[in-house]
Amino acid sequence: MGNFKMLAEVFRYPYSGQLEVLREGLETVGDPRLRAALKTFLERMRTQSLDEREMLFTRTFDLNPVAAPYLGWHIWGEDFKRAAFMARLQQEQRKWGVSAEGELPDHLVPVFEYLEAADPPGEEVLQVLVPALSEMKNELQKQDPENPYLPVLAAALRVAEAFVQERLQKKEEELR
Repeated sequence: MGNFKMLAEVFRYPYSGQLEVLREGLETVGDPRLRAALKTFLERMRTQSLDEREMLFTRTFDLNPVAAPYLGWHIWGEDFKRAAFMARLQQEQRKWGVSAEGELPDHLVPVFEYLEAADPPGEEVLQVLVPALSEMKNELQKQDPENPYLPVLAAALRVAEAFVQERLQKKEEELR
């Protein structure tokens, strides 16, 4: 499982067996900071029942969320620009065989699945990825600094920054 595939798994609504899937995929994570954050996450979630993990997820990401898991929302709010972004993103996701799994296309799960699958990913996603993740991390840090998702979100931001930088360098090289 690649970095983005593991991140998609972390940000799925909790289900029975999810922690085992994360544990099994841990050794395949290429980024050492992400691997460390995932170990911390797993350790903190180890004692939580499925009901407790569901409540934490809902409090963090769903009902009156501390950190809404929608990239476009953090950039444009409910503006029509977000709707246009989601329409283009949905087309890209379909092109690469990525299902939104009942979520909006700008939700973290389908976005991370898309980044794992697409080669190359669309530039628009790369432009909003880091600012949106940064906003999410900052909001969560401000409102709930002990939240178990915070280290993973911080690691996701670092992975995204490196990924975007790598893609920009690759594009520069292609233009030369």
